[in-house]
Parts: sequence; structure tokens; C-alpha cells
Amino acid sequence: MIVIMLIFLSAFFAFFISDSIDRTITDLMYSMMASDQKPIAAVLTGDMDGRDREYLSTYLRADETQTSFLVDDGEIIMASRSPEQEKQVQNWLLHQADSLEEALPDAVREGICRQGGREFYYRMERLPGEDGPLILVTYMSDLYASQFRESLINSTVYVIIIVFFLMLMATLIWVFSIIRPLNQIRSYISQIKQGKDVDLYINRGDEIGDLAQELVTMKDELSRQDKAKEEMIHNISHDLKTPIATIK
Repeated sequence: MIVIMLIFLSAFFAFFISDSIDRTITDLMYSMMASDQKPIAAVLTGDMDGRDREYLSTYLRADETQTSFLVDDGEIIMASRSPEQEKQVQNWLLHQADSLEEALPDAVREGICRQGGREFYYRMERLPGEDGPLILVTYMSDLYASQFRESLINSTVYVIIIVFFLMLMATLIWVFSIIRPLNQIRSYISQIKQGKDVDLYINRGDEIGDLAQELVTMKDELSRQDKAKEEMIHNISHDLKTPIATIK
């Protein structure tokens, strides 16, 4: 039973929990990028002066976990940061942003970019600009997702271990609650076979309790039948004494 529980929990974690964690992390990454793009979009869609542009540049550089940039006519006009090791990713996203410029207004595109053996989550949003549409691009490396996934898996493993321990304890208690009355019944039957006068006390409302009650009833019935046989034999022997004595 313990082996079956282990197999069930392993399969449950492998096929359900792991997939749910991956979906949750993906949704979280997109939600984080969408949340950070909202104030940027609010500034870009309004009347932006020099102060707003300065505020926007400061805001873009504040977040070190995400990289955001604006694309206008296929060129990056404003970026939060531009790490050299991510140039290939930015070029790929820039190409994707070009195709988004022809999309419907307020179009949004989300996905995963795989470059250099790594994954990058990205979100693009098409915004209206003074001289034409602007594409707001935000991307994050899979490092944050991996750390978050590891944290979730560790927490999930701890929860599964606790649940398994509680289920194991409950199973052991249930098994012992069955074994003890069965041992009482076995000992009761063994002593009855030896002709001993014993009693059986099992106060249960389940099938084991019903079985114990039937055994007690059977033992009482057998005792009654034995007494009836003894009385019958005693009466027959008493009735036979006089004719046997006469015959002698």
C-alpha cells in the first residue's frame, strides 16, 4: 500500500503539479511584464514633454530583471539597458516588432524566444505615437523563472512530503485498528477450540464488529446445544437404569 501511495504521488507530481507550475510561471512572467508596461503605455499615449520623457527613461532603467525598449520604424529609440550578451535576442525581437507594426491597433504579442541555449519571455504591445505606431517591447531571461520554479517545486515537495507522512500515519492507524481486533478474534477462536470459556469484547460498528458479534452468538448457541446434549444423555441414561437393572 505504501508503494502504491509513492507511485501515485510521484505520478501526480510528474504529470500534474509540474505542468501546473510551468503554466503558473509563464502566466506570472507575462503578467509582470504587462504590469510594468502599463505606466509606460500611459505616458506614451498622452502628451509627452521633456519631463515625461526623462521620467520614462528613469522608469525604464529602474527594473534590472526586465529589459524594455521602444521601436519606431524598425529602430530602437529608447531602451532601459542594452547588455552585449543579449544583442542577438534584441535583434530577433526587433524583427518581430516590425511585423507587429502592421497589426491591428493595441495589438499584443507574447511568447518565448530561444537564443543561445536560453529562453527569454517577451511581450510586445503596439501603441499609437505622434509620427506613427510605436512598439513597446519587454523581455525577461529564464533565470528569474528558473529560480521561481525551483522555489515553487521545493515548496510543493515539502507539502507533498507532509501530506504523504500524514497519509502514511493515517494508513498505519487504520491498519492497526484492523489488525488488533482480528488478532482478538483469532485468539478467541483458538481458545474456544481448546475448550476454554472465554469472552470476546469488540465494540465496533463495522463489519469486524458484526463478525465478532456473530462469533459470540455462535459460541453461545454451541454452548446451549452442548448443555442440551448433556441433559438428553443424562435423562436417557437415567431412564435406562431401571430396565437394565430388571434385566440383570
